[in-house]
Amino acid sequence: MTAYRVEAVISEDGKIALDAEPFRPGRQVAVHVTDQEGPVPREEYPLRGSIVRYDQPFVSVAERDREVRQ
Repeated sequence: MTAYRVEAVISEDGKIALDAEPFRPGRQVAVHVTDQEGPVPREEYPLRGSIVRYDQPFVSVAERDREVRQ
């Protein structure tokens, strides 16, 4: 496995452009993206912490569907 590191900036339209050098066309590669600026601000996860409790978390959804159909 060859490791190749490149830094890029996300464009205004949310895309990242990468130069595939030194890999040949058609070669399958894995791309890992890491934020260089630290953790993502909390406002990007508006639902985090919003669930207070689960009602019957271990009851199968299929069982509830079966009861509704009868």
